[in-house]
Amino acid sequence: MSRQEIGSYLGLKLETVSRAFSHFQNDRLINVKVRTIEIINLAGLKACLNNSRSAALAQRTCLTADLLERIIRHLFLLLESIQDGTSSH
Repeated sequence: MSRQEIGSYLGLKLETVSRAFSHFQNDRLINVKVRTIEIINLAGLKACLNNSRSAALAQRTCLTADLLERIIRHLFLLLESIQDGTSSH
């Protein structure tokens, strides 16, 4: 699933998803290569769902904590579907 598809699914613009992914990558939470997203720090990404961590990240990214959490939760859903073998992406 591309960033644009993730954005469309979440009702967000491509730029919003790209900005969030860039910050996740800078924080060494994920690695993004073309259409591949590798989660390299699952615990760190889960910690972003904590209100204080997502608020700090939101402040740095100029995105709301809610948007960041929606993106992270979607990444987890994609990961689960891939692990279950139910993903078509």
